[in-house]
Order: sequence, then C-alpha cells, then structure tokens
Amino acid sequence: MKTSKLTTPLVLLAGLALATSASAGRKVIDYESYAGEPVKQITYFQLYNWQRSNDREVVLWTKPSAAYYLTLENTCDGLRSSRVVVEVGGVAAVNGRLATGDDLIVGQIKCRVATIRPIDLEAIKRDRT
Repeated sequence: MKTSKLTTPLVLLAGLALATSASAGRKVIDYESYAGEPVKQITYFQLYNWQRSNDREVVLWTKPSAAYYLTLENTCDGLRSSRVVVEVGGVAAVNGRLATGDDLIVGQIKCRVATIRPIDLEAIKRDRT
C-alpha cells in the first residue's frame, strides 16, 4: 500500500492533538500555595512518596495524609529522574526525623534542606471538588 507524503505528518499531528487534549483535563496542583509556615523539623515513620516541583523544590509525603513542601539550598539535578530513590541522610540525620540543614539523598546526590513547610492536603481536596 502506497501512502502519500502528507500521511505521516498528519498522523503525527493527530497523535499530538490527542495527547494534548488528554493532558489538558488534568489540573496541576500548585503545592507551594497550600504550604503553611516553615517548621524546623518533622518526624515520620517512612518516606511514602515524593514529587519534584523544580530542581530546588520537592513535595515529600511521609504518609498519604501528610505532605511537606521542601526547598533546597542548591539545585538538585537528581530530582529530574522519576526512578530515583529519595532518602534522608547526612552527618546530622536522625532516623525518623527530617530537619532544616539535613540532607535529602537523591540517588547518589546530597541535597541540603533549606525549609520545610507542611501542606494543607484538606484544602487541596476541598478546592478540587
């Protein structure tokens, strides 16, 4: 079967339009706007999940109902990979506690925590319904 030179670009454009419309329905959450006043430290049982905002900001869940907006002292390129493991570590680290000045270990990179702000997950839930 012979196809015209226009067929391939049209198929690509149709696929791009479909992908764009599928992602347009998802609302991106501005976690920073739901973050409260900075706290000096948090305690946790385990790190549940994380999400990169940019190379210096990350949202860290310690359980499904508790999340924190962290800013880092420097850029942390390791956050660009979705497959990297994030842990708390460094010299001053205490098991089950994260404080400003502690390090997030992102893969092999240490990223120093500048601020920790609790996120109001209930407010996000209310605003999304």
